[in-house]
Amino acid sequence: MSTLLSRRQALIGLALAALTTQACASRASDDASTTKPDPAAKDPGTLAPTIAYEDSTDALMDVLIPADRDAKGVVTCKGAREVSAGRLFGDQELVSLAQGLGFLPALSDDALTAATTSEGGLRVALNAALDLAAARERPLTAFKDLPRDAMNRVANTMFDDNSADNVAALMEAARVVAFVAYLGAVYDDGGLVAVGFPPYESFADGLAVSGYPRTTSGRLVDATKEDLRALDAKGELDDYTWNVSPPAFAVAVGLDARGDLP
Repeated sequence: MSTLLSRRQALIGLALAALTTQACASRASDDASTTKPDPAAKDPGTLAPTIAYEDSTDALMDVLIPADRDAKGVVTCKGAREVSAGRLFGDQELVSLAQGLGFLPALSDDALTAATTSEGGLRVALNAALDLAAARERPLTAFKDLPRDAMNRVANTMFDDNSADNVAALMEAARVVAFVAYLGAVYDDGGLVAVGFPPYESFADGLAVSGYPRTTSGRLVDATKEDLRALDAKGELDDYTWNVSPPAFAVAVGLDARGDLP
């Protein structure tokens, strides 16, 4: 059985996630049972030599939604950093949009002005906050140079920092950016692939799918010549193919094991 989520399961999961936003912070947990040590690291206190972070914001993206790597350190499933989530901090409208959608609490006038009028202002502010917090954990050390377990501890602490410096709000902004870039395919569709969607047929052209019905591999199917239900029984039919609205009573019944309405 595939471990990837179906599209409907992904959408249901995202809807639930929207109701429990704080649960997203668990990706920065310092619980040893949930923190995955980088296999390329020489020891738990040494940053993997294959990772060269651009700055501390870049490192934070890797903490919020880390990539999966094989025994050689090669990325097998992209994280927020691999889909260029950090680039979204260059968008001057990001903070205003996030506040308008209710993703962020109100910032002070000074912080809002710096974030929305200064090129890269939000990223500069986040880098400064991350490095200050990192220095409390390990003096004279930037956040990007901390070992992973220390990064996790620092990030968790910062999410609870409601001081006048807007630290918690900056971290919320970073989390919004990470998930918007990851699940919104802003620069790369790797996040959508990770939750079970097929890759774009042509990301450069903005073409996610050329039509239905089709198989899970992306092959278009002629419904007049092939048995769609037979393909579905074998698990080879894309689960958006049917495009049929469920009866009203079915909504109240619940979902089956596949995440579909009965």
